[in-house]
Amino acid sequence: MKTIHPTTIQTASTYLKQLLSILLLLLSLVNSSAQTTSWHGSSDNDWHNGANWTAGVPNANLSAVIGKGAISPVIVENSIAQAKSVLVESNATLNIQPEASLIIHSNAPYSSPFPLTAGLYNRGTILHSGNIFIGLIPNTDRIYGIINQGSLVIEQAGHMAIDRYSDTGIYNVSSAIFTNKGTLNIGSTNAMGVHGIFNESSFSNNGGIININNTSIAAIRNVLGSFSNSGNITLGAVAGVGTFGIRNDATFNHTAGIIQIDRATEASIYHVAGIFNNTSNITIATLEATNNIHGILSQSSFNNNAGHIWINRASHNAISHVNGTFNNQASLTIGALGAIGIYGIKNNGIFNNNEGGKIKIDDCTETGIYNATAGILNNMDLITIGSDRRMGVYGVFNEAQAYNKAGSILINHAHLGAIHNASTGEFSNQALIKIGEIETGKFGIRNEKTFTNLGGGEIFIYKADDISIYNIAGGDFSNEGNISIEGGGSIDWRLDGIRNDGNFKNKDNAQIKIDNVPETGIYINGENAVFNNDAMIAIAGLENSLEINTGIDIQEGEFHNNESGRIQIDNTKKLAISQSANSGIFYNSGEIIIGGSKKIGDAGIRSQTEFHNDVKGTIKINRTQEEGIRHYKGHFKNSGTLIIGESVDANKYGIIAYSGLFLNESGGMITINNIGKGGVYLFDKFENSGTLLLGSASNINYPLIGNSTGIFTNNSGGTVRGTGTIQASTSRFVHNGGHISPGYSPGIMSFNGSTNFNNSILNIEVNGTDTEGIDFDQIVVSETATLGGHLNVSVGYAPTDGDAIIVLRAASISGTFETVELPSGNWSVDYTSTEVKLIYTDALPVTLVSFSTHKEGASLRLEWRTISEMHNQGFSIEHSADGVHWYEIGFVPGKGSGAQVVDYTFVDEKPRSGNNYYRLKQMDVDGKTQYSRVRHIHYESSDSDIIVWVDASRHVHILTRDLFERVTVSNLYGQVLANSEVNTVDLSHAPAGMLLARVQTVRGMQTKKFVLR
Repeated sequence: MKTIHPTTIQTASTYLKQLLSILLLLLSLVNSSAQTTSWHGSSDNDWHNGANWTAGVPNANLSAVIGKGAISPVIVENSIAQAKSVLVESNATLNIQPEASLIIHSNAPYSSPFPLTAGLYNRGTILHSGNIFIGLIPNTDRIYGIINQGSLVIEQAGHMAIDRYSDTGIYNVSSAIFTNKGTLNIGSTNAMGVHGIFNESSFSNNGGIININNTSIAAIRNVLGSFSNSGNITLGAVAGVGTFGIRNDATFNHTAGIIQIDRATEASIYHVAGIFNNTSNITIATLEATNNIHGILSQSSFNNNAGHIWINRASHNAISHVNGTFNNQASLTIGALGAIGIYGIKNNGIFNNNEGGKIKIDDCTETGIYNATAGILNNMDLITIGSDRRMGVYGVFNEAQAYNKAGSILINHAHLGAIHNASTGEFSNQALIKIGEIETGKFGIRNEKTFTNLGGGEIFIYKADDISIYNIAGGDFSNEGNISIEGGGSIDWRLDGIRNDGNFKNKDNAQIKIDNVPETGIYINGENAVFNNDAMIAIAGLENSLEINTGIDIQEGEFHNNESGRIQIDNTKKLAISQSANSGIFYNSGEIIIGGSKKIGDAGIRSQTEFHNDVKGTIKINRTQEEGIRHYKGHFKNSGTLIIGESVDANKYGIIAYSGLFLNESGGMITINNIGKGGVYLFDKFENSGTLLLGSASNINYPLIGNSTGIFTNNSGGTVRGTGTIQASTSRFVHNGGHISPGYSPGIMSFNGSTNFNNSILNIEVNGTDTEGIDFDQIVVSETATLGGHLNVSVGYAPTDGDAIIVLRAASISGTFETVELPSGNWSVDYTSTEVKLIYTDALPVTLVSFSTHKEGASLRLEWRTISEMHNQGFSIEHSADGVHWYEIGFVPGKGSGAQVVDYTFVDEKPRSGNNYYRLKQMDVDGKTQYSRVRHIHYESSDSDIIVWVDASRHVHILTRDLFERVTVSNLYGQVLANSEVNTVDLSHAPAGMLLARVQTVRGMQTKKFVLR
């Protein structure tokens, strides 16, 4: 920045000669008697010709009145003229030639435009190219140095010095024109009055130099007119200018040159009304002696269109914009050389940093930009806060409306918060915000009201001592763009990436990345706090990211990872997701990947209240050093997909349930692999109504399910599948209608302790006869196996006569299976005291050659034929509505023994409306049984009509004439895939195959079979 100093008016030798002559004249005339002389110009234009004056040539005690004469007076080169005062009447002209001087010693009283005294009063025209000195000697009566009501021009060679006035140096009255092309010094050597220049008309500093000092109110006050500057103006370089450097109430245009203002006590520029336009350079408070309260105090339209404004010092605000519009599209630098007391910019109007605008703020004790309660802040280019020098409390403090529309906001060294959006604030970003790239304070962003990062908006937070983004209770933070909390990989941060006590939304297509935060990535703690994620959140995923303590911690409130949400958490010291014992609730309908690339120090999920993995939710947990899920208390409900140990990096435990209820709901799928100590370990309750797959990718060498004091309940529709040991006695593993399926093509499932299978469905897969666990499934019970329930056998090889396969072994066996479903052929079940065997023989007691069903009026007729029978007691006819659950509806006696053709019939007089399944259970006289193939027939009663169909998007639709109540969709094993009280069900998550729809209407339940592709 260039400092402007007062400029000499001519060469030193010429100036000294004239000054010596002036002093001699002053001494010789000090006792002259006072009077007035008037110009008539009857002889020539020479000021010094006494013939042109009514009372002789003016002197120190003789005032000059210049009226319109035949010839206008001229003060010629190298001459010195003097007068007590000078009045130039309207239509008169005074011409002062280069290197000529006019000395005005005192003043004269005037009654117009109001009672006043002035040294020079111009109502006509003054053309000035020499020197004018006003107030060289003390005079207590002078109110104004110059009153201009006409046209006064200081040419390029002209110099004017004004001192010793009590009110105003130059008063440019309405309709007057004052033009300075030379040098104008006001108050440079002596104490002055109120104003240096008071303009009510047109004042132009046209390439000239203006120096003003020693004023008490304002160096320049532009009241009604137009003030234009294209030269250099220096205010307060030598002495103070009072309250204001420039006070503008009208139009002020700074188009070229430099304005430099120092030593104003209130404001260097006070823009009260009208328009202030700047297209050049302005420097404020360059000198250390300056102690202005405001650099610029604006109450109207202020335009910094070009050039550069420097505001170096202020005790309160560098810029205080109270009202109107402040437009900046050039350079604005605050606090580059000294301290700004409170605010860099305080805005209570409209403040636009337009395209091309560059704002740089340093060294504020409180806030870089304070957007007060009525303020509107718009940024379309660059705002840099605290990059070179310290800041105070905040970078930006917003109480109203702040919009970063197309520019960049860079904030460093803010002690408390880079951006504080207060309880009345609305902050919107759709461009770039960078915080703490060099250094910042406690918070990156602290939001109390509404903060929106719009699409295209990017927020980078590099450093924060406590919390990068703090959304307090009552705050609404919405992200539609990108947020990166990243650091550099070696930063000692103390607490959290994001803390939400209010309402936080990460919307569709947005992204949040959190790295290098040693405590918590996202911390939820508020009674009404809600975090909704519909996009991407990645925590500790950078290659060089520091180890984080906890990825997501919910103390109070709710976290919703919605259907389109995706969360990735890596590299934690303790937990990936933690719920406290307070009241935090987690809902997942999207995708969560834990430990996808780096280790998880303790557990993947620690649940202590309510955790819901909904039907469309997927959770994958890998690389934990302890458990995949540690459930302490409350409810953990899974109706979606939960995969633990998909990676080869081992977890010690899949799930540990210490207390509370862990519920794998209908439709839920839990897969656990690569476990070092146990798949599921219980201290309390685990209820399975879905599918639990243990060791599908790799065998679990330790217990599949381990029990200390807990109870595992396998409910109807539930499936437990795996190879390994279940450490649970009868009282600890409750068979409540669910499926038990050993292995994965095939395997062995062992039960430690006595086990009651009375209410289970055992699914056994047989692909050969050689080795248990390799060629066929087997269940092993270490103590007593109490049989009952249903045995379902599938065979995947060609059997031969005499094949015997042990599908269940126990220390002792009590009872038999209630129902057995064997594949077609000559299979039978053999029970011993310690084994259950499947027996295949070619010689069957009964050879069944046909079995069919037919409609017969309101009944269904079953027909079958045998060609040989041996010890045949008869046929039990069994019926099912779903192909899974069977009931005996009749018995037909056999013919005993023989080799003849025998035809049998049975009529079901009360078939169900809808699907009807039938099978024959043939019984020998010695109690052995075998089953026929299943026959299916669809029967529609006259008073009911139900249609089930599937569209291309895998939605099943139920059409019925009757009032619809609900539908349950299951597979042929009875595993429930969906329950709905509406007649359209989304099955996009279900595996393809034959499914059953149990439709409840006001008339009752009907079962429909359909194929899902």
